[in-house]
Amino acid sequence: MKKMELRWSGEYFKFRNSNNEVVAFNPLDELSPANFLISKDKLVNFLTENNLDIIWTVLGERQLIGGNHNERHGRLELSGVYRLKNGVIDGEKLNSWMEKS
Repeated sequence: MKKMELRWSGEYFKFRNSNNEVVAFNPLDELSPANFLISKDKLVNFLTENNLDIIWTVLGERQLIGGNHNERHGRLELSGVYRLKNGVIDGEKLNSWMEKS
């Protein structure tokens, strides 16, 4: 935030830059604080100017809870590594189906 010169605007979860533009905010309201968006253009420019990248991983598994376990033929595993490169998300396939042995 310091390096992007973002400051809290005094409004609920709104952050402005030195040009007084809203750059990051909660798109909903006080009742849904789990969401937070940032301007893609501003973020990509900042990352490029500072020779930085954003890298993240996704790991998970879908399991059947309840229901008929005899009809289950496998499980869904989610995994992937992603990078924001030149404003485009680059990564590998997110899921793979594991057959029941």
